[in-house]
Amino acid sequence: MRRRVDPKAVACPWQRLPVGSATEVLARESKGEPTMEPMSEKKGTMTRAGNAMDEFIGDVREQARGIKQQYIDRGWAQTRDYARENPGKTILIAAGVGTGIGLVLGAILARRRF
Repeated sequence: MRRRVDPKAVACPWQRLPVGSATEVLARESKGEPTMEPMSEKKGTMTRAGNAMDEFIGDVREQARGIKQQYIDRGWAQTRDYARENPGKTILIAAGVGTGIGLVLGAILARRRF
């Protein structure tokens, strides 16, 4: 299991990169400044930056899945509790939804016959 991501770090993943990292190299190159770094070191720097971004994206994706699952579980629990507390309303709502779906499907299928 991956470690939890600090929400403050989510805003700027480049803070996690080491000094002299790919972002600095790219910034200098985009300004036309020489980087004074051999190509082999640039490749290593870019590889490390890519790996850091992959790890960051994986961490954020995992955190988002956890948050989504919490909301789904909470919503399901609230729905279940409401249905237990109000069985009459729940039955009427289910009957109304079923009738509505049946009417819509009936209208769609009736158009296809002609």
